[in-house]
Amino acid sequence: MCNSCHCNFSFQASNAFFPAFIFFVTMKQYVIDFQAFKAPNSNEFIIKELALVGVDTNYVAHYFVKPPVSYYTLNPEFQNKIDYVTKHIHGIPWDYGDISFPDMLQAIRAELGWATEIYIRNKERAKEIKQLIKSSNWPIWGEPAIIDLDDVDGFESMNIPPRRNNFNQCSLGTSQHLTTRCSLEQATRYRDVLKNLLNCEEM
Repeated sequence: MCNSCHCNFSFQASNAFFPAFIFFVTMKQYVIDFQAFKAPNSNEFIIKELALVGVDTNYVAHYFVKPPVSYYTLNPEFQNKIDYVTKHIHGIPWDYGDISFPDMLQAIRAELGWATEIYIRNKERAKEIKQLIKSSNWPIWGEPAIIDLDDVDGFESMNIPPRRNNFNQCSLGTSQHLTTRCSLEQATRYRDVLKNLLNCEEM
């Protein structure tokens, strides 16, 4: 694993295919955070918001995902659970969204095609991301490592910067989402802590 925030990868191609040709590829690291509901009678996530930020680049992607079905087709018990999560946890209504789940998935898979490491906090969420980006079309160096931030030495003991509450992209027209959990805000905060740790390793 490359410990730097930004590293170069090279390999000597086989002479049988590319005579004396060397590929130089810029590798990338990312932090992901998402907000979701849990499907009834399972641990499956129904993602409502996902943010992807580059560790050592300016790349930022932020999606609010359309629901798979209308709120009004759900049974009352599940509606009650959704209402609770919206009100008390992440502030995102079930029917809110501006991109379909398949389109969001296609977009993040395309960006992560050059990734070496993908960081996310929480083992259950790390497992979810691993399943989401599963592909048979990874480049020559293979599938990126999915790393739980809590497994990174020193991450838990670092002071995570306070909430910024100034991300216009987090607003849903009310202050509710800003004052609960915004994936873009959280991913950015985690990225800042991770960069500090990686910079310390390089000293």
